Amino acid sequence: MNVGASLRALQKDRVIANVDIARTLGVHVQTISRWRSYTDLQASYCQKLADFFGLTVDEFLSYGFLED
Repeated sequence: MNVGASLRALQKDRVIANVDIARTLGVHVQTISRWRSYTDLQASYCQKLADFFGLTVDEFLSYGFLED
């Protein structure tokens, strides 16, 4: 599981900036930057990111394999 890779791949595919995610989730832009480099993240944040992209958590996490 590589949450950061999933986030990077989805942002690239859907052309979404860190600031857009940060505003929607109510976190700081730097938090999104840190999440992009994580390989593991709390489940609650994975769910929030999956919801943001309109995916299940499993679908969200599978995007990390595309970047490997």
